[in-house]
Amino acid sequence: MRDVYIGPIKAVLDFLDNSTMDFILCVSKDNLSKPLPSNVMQLDFGDTVDADDPAAFSAQLAAEVASFLRRPDARPKLFVCCDCGVSRSAALAAAIRCADGNPYFRNPDLAIWLDPNYMPNPLVYRLMRQALDAPIAEDALNTRMTLNATARREVLSRNTTQTGAAEAKEDCYAKWEQEDIGKAKRNGGIATTYPVDLGKYCWQVGNIFVFFTHISRRIRRGLVGQSADCTPMSAG
Repeated sequence: MRDVYIGPIKAVLDFLDNSTMDFILCVSKDNLSKPLPSNVMQLDFGDTVDADDPAAFSAQLAAEVASFLRRPDARPKLFVCCDCGVSRSAALAAAIRCADGNPYFRNPDLAIWLDPNYMPNPLVYRLMRQALDAPIAEDALNTRMTLNATARREVLSRNTTQTGAAEAKEDCYAKWEQEDIGKAKRNGGIATTYPVDLGKYCWQVGNIFVFFTHISRRIRRGLVGQSADCTPMSAG
């Protein structure tokens, strides 16, 4: 079983000469500045799920990838890259993991589908699994797509909630500022913002609490009527 890694093309451009690894690059040749060694495969196809699109991943491309993976000198480590390392490369990596198998996991590709950082292309995934003699049923593919959509939706919901809280805070500050301007106009130019008013209120309540606490302690000690700063006079 080989180690499969996913990433954007920029992450591997500087070490494509490393002969101990295999690379599958889902990018245009225009992004590559020099000839590629035998352990690097370049694929030029679009990130589309429409099988009729001329730029879509095809069964022919999937067969070529399978041949590359099965060659006698295939390396034990494989980097699969596309422009962003999110969709095409994730789909290929997930399919390759399934074909390689794992004695400890029944579905070794689920870690990719459950990761909200990835959005595997279902067309690429399905065709690649077929080419690697590990076809997947339509309902199983739909289940994986649902799991991935749920994972990404949960992250989006958390981010939206955090953003919403920040926006609500800014709205509150804006409201206080408008109230402050209104008070300034009513008070002849003297403004007192709501947060300052609230701070004064809390400060006054705190002082009252401290005062009664101090009196209570003095009562318990029998010091009522005697200043805490004075020492008793000795009998003359």
